[in-house]
Amino acid sequence: MTDDKSKNAPDNGGSKPSTSGLPTIDIKRYVADFLDRIWWFLLTFVLVAGGIYYLMMSATPLYKSTASVQILRQEDSRTQFDKVADDTVRNTEDINTQINLLSSVQIIERVAERIEDEFKQDFLAPYRQIDQEEDDLSVIKIVAENRKISPARLSLIVSIEYVHPNPEISARVANLFADEMMAYFSSVRNNVVSRAVQDLREQAEIQRRKVENIEKQLVDYKEDLQTISFDQRLDIDQQEMISLNAYATQSNEVRDRLATQWSMIEEARAEERPLYNLSFISSSPRIENLRSSIASHRIEIARLEERYRHKHPRMIEAQEALVAAETELEMAADEAARVIASELAQAEQDLVKAEEKVIAKKNEIIAMQRHKTVYDSKARELEVNQNLYQYLYNRIQETEAQNRDDINKLRIVDEAVIPLEPFTPKRMLAIAAAFMGGSVCSFGLVGALIFIDDRVRSPLEVEQKFGLPILGVMAMMKGKPKTIGDLTQATEADPQNTETLNTAVATLRLDPDSADAKAILVTSTISNEGKSFLSGALSSAFQRYGEKVLLINCDLRAQEDRFAGEKRQGLANYLKNDDVSLDGSIYRNKDLECDVLPAGSHHNQPFILFNSAKFKQMMEELKTRYDRIIIDTPPAHLFGDAISLLAHCDGQIFVSGFSRARVGLATKTVRKLQDTDVPIFGVLVNGVRLFQAKMYYPEYYHAYADYDKYGKYGTPAKA
Repeated sequence: MTDDKSKNAPDNGGSKPSTSGLPTIDIKRYVADFLDRIWWFLLTFVLVAGGIYYLMMSATPLYKSTASVQILRQEDSRTQFDKVADDTVRNTEDINTQINLLSSVQIIERVAERIEDEFKQDFLAPYRQIDQEEDDLSVIKIVAENRKISPARLSLIVSIEYVHPNPEISARVANLFADEMMAYFSSVRNNVVSRAVQDLREQAEIQRRKVENIEKQLVDYKEDLQTISFDQRLDIDQQEMISLNAYATQSNEVRDRLATQWSMIEEARAEERPLYNLSFISSSPRIENLRSSIASHRIEIARLEERYRHKHPRMIEAQEALVAAETELEMAADEAARVIASELAQAEQDLVKAEEKVIAKKNEIIAMQRHKTVYDSKARELEVNQNLYQYLYNRIQETEAQNRDDINKLRIVDEAVIPLEPFTPKRMLAIAAAFMGGSVCSFGLVGALIFIDDRVRSPLEVEQKFGLPILGVMAMMKGKPKTIGDLTQATEADPQNTETLNTAVATLRLDPDSADAKAILVTSTISNEGKSFLSGALSSAFQRYGEKVLLINCDLRAQEDRFAGEKRQGLANYLKNDDVSLDGSIYRNKDLECDVLPAGSHHNQPFILFNSAKFKQMMEELKTRYDRIIIDTPPAHLFGDAISLLAHCDGQIFVSGFSRARVGLATKTVRKLQDTDVPIFGVLVNGVRLFQAKMYYPEYYHAYADYDKYGKYGTPAKA
């Protein structure tokens, strides 16, 4: 039932649940949530932006003066160790090094020393507080915090900026920095030149001793290895290696041949074949002679058999000679096999010795190559150090000659002038910062409110989370109606709500699943969602369609009965007392124009009454009297009364108060009601303000403004 109803859910403008099973992002919901909290956004924006703007514009005006100096490449190359300890300005790292020197503490201290007397008083005046002594202020600290050294991109021009509340002082201090930088590098130059010569002499002496030490190491190395030339020694060893490899190859071939012959011998013995049939044994002269002799004996025996019997002396003599020859042949074959076995063993020993000699010679060559590598490395090191020693000697001569020149490190390009406009605060910057800060804080606050607010608001939450169609959206009533009469008047005064109820009732009457439903239960998640009001409104709407309707108030836990104009007996009285009649408990409500069975007396455990046989009998009887029975119940999440009543109902309608219950809580409540197998016909959304309806439910309220132009029955309203 629930799935079928979901198919009839109205189009929500592209916010339908995703058919792929993935959660759908309801963009309309977030836009509507933002517009619903637009006043929070505006208030936060005004407060934060105004605060930022006030704080920035209330700051003390500061003036910035700038002096420009140029870093020279030439002086640097004359006073340093070219190609050894080069400090020439050629790349970004070099210019950054010079910038760090210009930003050194020594220059700051020199500038601070030149700020004295009246200049010092004017300099400290903006920083002096009431009753604060001058000694408590640190000139060095103030100078360091307000100066900035920055290089111009892709150039050797450096800007010296100084910020001060007094424009004249800012220009004067910036020029002091330029002067002191010039003086600092001029004084440093003399020390650098003298240290350069001394350092060069010390390094040259160290280099000379290092060259002598490496030369001695090379001579000792050759003496230890007892060789004059590593290349000649390696050539000899490689020739010996070739001979040993040839001998080892020959030994391996002999061993393989003998191993093959011995394998054939063992195979013949295993198969009990004569060894003298093997080619390498039968080729022996002795074996050939014996085989010829055996053949002759056999021929002789064949000739004698024609003349003599087997036991004839000559026959016996010939046979004995044949046996003796065959025995000697077998012995000769065995002897040949033993010779082959002996030769095989000897060949294996020769092969092992040959391989050992090859390995030994190979290791010897490897060791000699290693020694040669070490020697070559030492030789290259000697060559490098000899060149370095010669270079240092030449640099000593060059540096001493350059020491006679007097070229400064820096050159002033532009002196600082007195600024006419303050550097800070800047109005446009303050406006931009205020706008950015206000926007970030406002969006952050509204976003946090939207994130933590998980109450039911949008159609996607109703249809996707609940899996139910929306029967209608009811606008919030003006004022606070307390009785069913107030509700009826407020509903009739609102054409949109009247049409919403008529449409919902028409849908229920035409839908095959709800058309024949006699008893319809109306419930909600929590209290104050408009459940009771909508129960009365639905009853009145069904009555207008010509059906006989009974409204039963099953909320026996409430302290007052909104469907009863006065205190009177009702459902609880009838179920608890046998002397109370059912007809006497039902009365006609003139406002709703339908019959009403009020709650009657208060009861703390109404589910006991709802599960009684008398209540079941009452419901069966009422279904025969009325076309529709609308049952109002307590909130389904708070109490189990609605679950007990569903056993006597044919369907149920779920009321969702706009921005009342949380999504997770309402979803659990709907699932609990669906588990009873009593179909839920749909959801009535209640309590939506006009501007909220336009944002969250435009498909239901897209023409809501048109109702203001017409009267109750569609005629133009009077001005």
